[in-house]
Amino acid sequence: MNIKNTFPGCLSTNYDTISIASAVVELEKYAFTISSFTSVSLDPESILFCMNKSNELKITEGRKISISFLHEDQVMLSKACSDPKKHGERFAFKGWVEEDEYIYNKDSRFVVQSIVTNIIEKGTHFIIICDVNKLLILNEDKKPLIYGNRDYAKIER
Repeated sequence: MNIKNTFPGCLSTNYDTISIASAVVELEKYAFTISSFTSVSLDPESILFCMNKSNELKITEGRKISISFLHEDQVMLSKACSDPKKHGERFAFKGWVEEDEYIYNKDSRFVVQSIVTNIIEKGTHFIIICDVNKLLILNEDKKPLIYGNRDYAKIER
């Protein structure tokens, strides 16, 4: 078994919730889809997510970052934020709000506002660790957007 061939295939069968990381840098808006997100600590409240090195956003320690947790009706927003060719379309979707140097999508389920504290380089990605400053609970009654088996899926309850 060749791990280089089987590793991506195995991971693609896993289901993850989909979120968007977003930031404003020198008046330029950035947003990109993430599926690799997890909490790190409850004290202090901290999170991490992974970002491909090819991403146009240059992350630095101290950068303010919002994570908007998407619901199942936000597939098109997720697709726009994951396609490098659609950078200009990302902020055409309704719901974007800029406040206190953060940018986030108010139509999402909830938002974590944080500050980057550590950046770890690993292979093709950066692991971004952040301290949480604020949590915005917006549309928690909506079902989360999930992705697995190379497609979006719905949670049946």
